[in-house]
Amino acid sequence: MAFSPDGRTLATGNSRGVVTLWDSTDPHHLTKRRGKPLIVPGGSLWSVEFSPDGKTLAAGGHIDNGTIHRWNVTDPDDPTPIGQPLTVETGFVAVLAFSPDSRTLAATTDDGVATLWDLDVESSINRICGASSGALGQEEWKRYVVVPPYDPPCKKS
Repeated sequence: MAFSPDGRTLATGNSRGVVTLWDSTDPHHLTKRRGKPLIVPGGSLWSVEFSPDGKTLAAGGHIDNGTIHRWNVTDPDDPTPIGQPLTVETGFVAVLAFSPDSRTLAATTDDGVATLWDLDVESSINRICGASSGALGQEEWKRYVVVPPYDPPCKKS
């Protein structure tokens, strides 16, 4: 479980892969947020974590061989999925942590392997364009980037 940075929302995960968001403004009377529970198919959650800016919630665990699901929780009563799940190379996700600037997500697996993801979309687009020699097309965008909408990112100079 994890509190949002402002302390107004508590996220809990369970062994059935369900994340529930709770209104925790009154600690004596937790109430479920109005939105639907967040379903993470395929396994048991071991870790949930809010980004320090409070905009993102990540959840991972013994799910589909180490996947991490993310949601935009700017409105905790209406969370929306962010992109495709992230995956670790080995094991299952044991612990998640965001960097202080919310731009990097770290995961440690049950076998002790740590993985980092750069969540800054613009930085990732620039890195992909450099590695692909400017060949990032609409199909690749839909598969790997998702948000924001496709706009040919690899501008020819």
